[in-house]
Amino acid sequence: MIAFTQRIKLAVADDHPLVVLAIERLIANVQNIEIVCRAQDSTGLVEALEKQECDVVIMDFYMPGGEHGDGIDLIKYIVEHHPKAAIVVLSMTTDADLIARALDAGANAVDVSLDLIAGVGVPTIEQHVLALSRAFTVGLLKLKLPVMSGKVDRHFSHVVIVGNTEPDAATQARLQGIYDHLAANRVKLSIRHGRLRFAFHFYNTLEEVEKVLALLRAKAT
Repeated sequence: MIAFTQRIKLAVADDHPLVVLAIERLIANVQNIEIVCRAQDSTGLVEALEKQECDVVIMDFYMPGGEHGDGIDLIKYIVEHHPKAAIVVLSMTTDADLIARALDAGANAVDVSLDLIAGVGVPTIEQHVLALSRAFTVGLLKLKLPVMSGKVDRHFSHVVIVGNTEPDAATQARLQGIYDHLAANRVKLSIRHGRLRFAFHFYNTLEEVEKVLALLRAKAT
């Protein structure tokens, strides 16, 4: 196992969940490196860096949709506003000119992210996602919420549905209240036909599951 003498704080920004999961697997084998923030675009990355300075930023070159752009613009932004952070750029391109421009803009390294994706594997992804949905289901059942997937040992999906086959008015009102509470706390979920729908993905963590369950417990008190 690799180890550093000083603790290194790492930020990971990539709109492809497989890459994030691959990085997490690699970091798990290195002592004294901690991923302190994860983001899917420049908006989330910049917000995270404003709250928690990082030693290293690993970012995808192409992340459209963020308020601070992506690629060269985002590299320059980080260099200007967070000059102490080393920047590692991930890209699926081998374009020498693009790599040179990224380095000139302030990136410390450019790597091809396809190798990271290939290193994950379907079984690992499946195991991770199902572990999240099972942990969430256990927590919901402890709160006596109606989970349509039934017994935990029979839950083989990344989607968890909360509700009844034919929900009555009281149940629908209760679930609508839960939906409003979670949505107000920036939890991503949907409500369909009077039922709550939670979907877990590669980039979700057990910590996030616990945070949602804590919000539900607070709502119940």
